[in-house]
Amino acid sequence: MKNNLLSQILIAAILSPCVLAIPEPDTVLYGRVLHLGGGEEHVVTSGELNWTVTAAGQEPFSTSTTLTPMKQGRMSYAVRIPRRLAVPGTHAGVLPGLIVPDDPAATFRNTSITVNGLPVRLADPAGVAFNASEQSRGSFRRLDLIIEGPLPDSDHDGLPDWWEHKYGTDPLLADADGDPDRDGSANLAEYLAGTDPTGNDQQPKLPAELLASMEPGGIAVLVARAVDSDTPAEKLTYSVVSRPDDLLFECIGTEGVVEQFTQAEVESGRVLLRHSGADVSDMEVKLELRDETSGHAAAETTLRISVSPAATLWEGWSLAADGLPDSLPAVQDGSRLSGGSTLTAPPTDPADETDIARLFVGSPDPDAMYGSALSDIFVAGDGDTITCGDGADAVLFAKATGVVTISDYSVQDRDILDLRAFLNTESEPQGRYLSDFVRIEGEALEVDRDADGVTDLLIALPGADLPAEAADLWDLGLLESGDLVPATTLFLAANGSPQEENLETGSFVIRRRGDVSAALDVPVRWGGTAVMGRDILNLPGVAKFAPGEKQVTFTVQPLADDEKETPESVQIEIGTSDDGEWVIADGSRTSSLTIVDLPSRVWLEVVERTAFRNSASGSVPAQILIRRSGPLASPLTVRLQFGGMAVPGIDFERLPASVTFEPAQDVMTLDILPLGEKSEADDVIVKIGEDSGYLMGATSQAQAILLDAPVNLSAWIAKLGITENAATFAATDHDSDGLNGMLEFAFGTDPSKHDGQSASPTPVRDGEGRIGIEFQRRPAASSLRYVVQRSHDAVEWQDLPDYTETAFDLRIDGIERVRVFMNSPFESGHPTLFRVLVRDAN
Repeated sequence: MKNNLLSQILIAAILSPCVLAIPEPDTVLYGRVLHLGGGEEHVVTSGELNWTVTAAGQEPFSTSTTLTPMKQGRMSYAVRIPRRLAVPGTHAGVLPGLIVPDDPAATFRNTSITVNGLPVRLADPAGVAFNASEQSRGSFRRLDLIIEGPLPDSDHDGLPDWWEHKYGTDPLLADADGDPDRDGSANLAEYLAGTDPTGNDQQPKLPAELLASMEPGGIAVLVARAVDSDTPAEKLTYSVVSRPDDLLFECIGTEGVVEQFTQAEVESGRVLLRHSGADVSDMEVKLELRDETSGHAAAETTLRISVSPAATLWEGWSLAADGLPDSLPAVQDGSRLSGGSTLTAPPTDPADETDIARLFVGSPDPDAMYGSALSDIFVAGDGDTITCGDGADAVLFAKATGVVTISDYSVQDRDILDLRAFLNTESEPQGRYLSDFVRIEGEALEVDRDADGVTDLLIALPGADLPAEAADLWDLGLLESGDLVPATTLFLAANGSPQEENLETGSFVIRRRGDVSAALDVPVRWGGTAVMGRDILNLPGVAKFAPGEKQVTFTVQPLADDEKETPESVQIEIGTSDDGEWVIADGSRTSSLTIVDLPSRVWLEVVERTAFRNSASGSVPAQILIRRSGPLASPLTVRLQFGGMAVPGIDFERLPASVTFEPAQDVMTLDILPLGEKSEADDVIVKIGEDSGYLMGATSQAQAILLDAPVNLSAWIAKLGITENAATFAATDHDSDGLNGMLEFAFGTDPSKHDGQSASPTPVRDGEGRIGIEFQRRPAASSLRYVVQRSHDAVEWQDLPDYTETAFDLRIDGIERVRVFMNSPFESGHPTLFRVLVRDAN
């Protein structure tokens, strides 16, 4: 009966809503509290540590502990974070601790850590969060903490007491200038350099444990500081004693994986750690450092590697989440170094594909950073000097104050200044626009973090070609400020040159800068001499910006007419905002375009190129057309010029020095009638003379040929005294020069002489790179057709589809030379063959 009652009580207790939590194994966070005031790290083992952890949907959990030496003084603290498993869907009545969430990917965040009330920072940026899944219960996580600021210094000589106790100097005597080992370096210099004031600096020494951070499958650049007073950096050699299989060492300038490298290669940023896995984990590498002196012991150290999601590392560096790149460049992190550091990429040619883009993170003290030839990211700190190098680089400001100098900032290289993590737009007093927080003064940006009128950060940009205002830099996409944007400002620009000819358009573009998330209607007013509906198409009276739209374009479309007019203008004026919804940039209130009237354009067109003095029907003129386009409502006088071998009034009827088009007339015929009894060939060149009343068309010059009479093969051989049948003569090569009688006639060679070579077509090329063929022909033979063909293999031939023909060098016997060029591009890699076919239409 008793046992049965106990079972009922236990069941009731389990079902009771008052018991909602089950204890879980604690998560233990442990590590060292480090002070980096000198050249070597110091493990702090006294003080009060306070720790606050938060998780989504829960109240923050805070705990505290006292720092104490642990593991022979190598560690400083251990903090237990109790966790409770709650009944799903409720937090009521949970015992102190953090609830394990249902989501296995959920994380806890270390939101506040202090020592003796002063904030400390995490040595590993990934320590900002740790996994909160049920599978990780009872886990241990090492997180080293870095405390900054002065440590106890009883004699106020700049040497902290711990250092004086360690090296045997007097903590109650101001002896910073002392030099107990008489090596020329005073105690303070030895402290800052991490060297031993008692003289034991010939042995290689690593004054700090090494740490590198990277994302899974990422790259880190090894950063390490070594001490050895009698060995140069190129003679200090690291050896990899042990490493995980999915972590490899590489050295820029050396092929393949390396197991040894020098301090000089480390300092020049050449030593890379490449992770080949996909998992998040902590790893360790054992390294030895040896100098060149036999008998000197090697310095042994552990390189701890934190492989964490890129977003966690980004958060740990206090950078804005919306600035996280798709993948991190190689991380070159000097935040564990004290006294300032030099972080550099090796000098390489931009075309050298062995280099990599980098993410530079400096120490708390002023650093010098030198970027690669690629696009790097720099996390800037107070007093840093940054040399970006080539590429489109980004400089990120999170906790930097004071002065940061960027020695080679370039608008042309599109270097970005990212203030998203720095600006505090939630504090009071607060401005409304970017101009309340960031100003350009000379060659610097003055940044007022909380718009209280006091400059918190000065970004010096010596020699930079900066725009007039920070808003202009923002407008170029080179200043990132998150939700903080310039006031809505309108800019007006006129583009193009509208013309009635070909109905070429122009445009007015109104661009808005600032917040573009909402729709915006801006009234505009139109003016000028152009009349809508008659001279141009109608234009709206409102510029309507859709949400997210940055510019509105008004297209000015001319309407052509036949009237000759003076140039007409189109003017636009942007309306003002009564409630200050927008402002208009200086010089952008109004703009105008001029519409160019449809011009008169004249050109020549050959209808019949050849004129004959003694054809069967008498003189037959050559015929050239004069054409015009443009306004046809008015008359137009066109000036003419003549040249060539023929003499006006003797060889051909005189032609007028000008012709006049009547209104509505667009074509005139120019007949060139030959005179006299000459048998020699002549030519007449007709040119359109220049005049302000019109423009030249595509062809402003034409040639007419004056010949004695049309000729055919029968008449030609009769004139030569040949009595042979024309058909037989045409098919026979009488002089064995490769040309039969028909080709001798067509190409103007002598059928009794071996002169066929002189008529052979030759390849030519013009100044534009076009290729073609040159040959001679008989223009008086009106029945002949000369066809130019091309081929790539001498088997299949095609007529030229698109070509330009130019005739020249007319001989007195009526033979002229002609060049025919292909207008289509030359096909490289294939031979191009040409040939000329002669066809008789009769």
